Amino acid sequence: MIGTQYAYLYPKNPRSMILDSNPQHYQDEASMLLSEATTYEATLMRFFDWCETANKATCVLSGQNIVKIWEDLLVEAAKTPIPAPECGTVCRSNVNAEEILSVTKRLNRWRYFGDSMLFASLTTICNDFPTESKSFVDLQAKHIEAAEFAPLTRGASAAYMVQSACIGWRHRNNNPPEMVQIKGVSKVLVVNGIYDPSTSYAWAMGVSRQFGESGVITD
Repeated sequence: MIGTQYAYLYPKNPRSMILDSNPQHYQDEASMLLSEATTYEATLMRFFDWCETANKATCVLSGQNIVKIWEDLLVEAAKTPIPAPECGTVCRSNVNAEEILSVTKRLNRWRYFGDSMLFASLTTICNDFPTESKSFVDLQAKHIEAAEFAPLTRGASAAYMVQSACIGWRHRNNNPPEMVQIKGVSKVLVVNGIYDPSTSYAWAMGVSRQFGESGVITD
């Protein structure tokens, strides 16, 4: 998103640009949460499909019903955190269902928002994506909708964590989400994985439309 913002402010400066894994700035909260949650779900299912047909040396769960194993794991972890006795210093000694969903998506670093050295991250995120939700009830309604479309991952997404972290943010917003047409940049290539749980392919298409004439490459 930094590249997109730079191109908007200084369109004559870049000779050419390659933008990889692109958050889409202009979108409402529900759309952002839903698109990321369904991308996470699709990515996880792609891994499960691969694992079920792989050999045992490549994936130890090969030949098993991995979706059921995953569902059972989340149910059990929601009831009682699963012990991880070898952890306790650099990792946790037990994990619950929400933590499993986060770690699977590599979102476990969000807990470091409590570290004042990384508080700038929260400041930037809340400034770029000011929350529309005024209460937990508002946020929960969006999460329930996402879970309907992505039941396997319970609607989990970084967008949900951003929106929950930014509720009550009272500072002035200097960079609100808005659709802008970026003109004057000579060549722009937008690159994004179809199965990227953190940046939805739909976002890449939205970013591409901002530039008018631009190409999109996927893997």
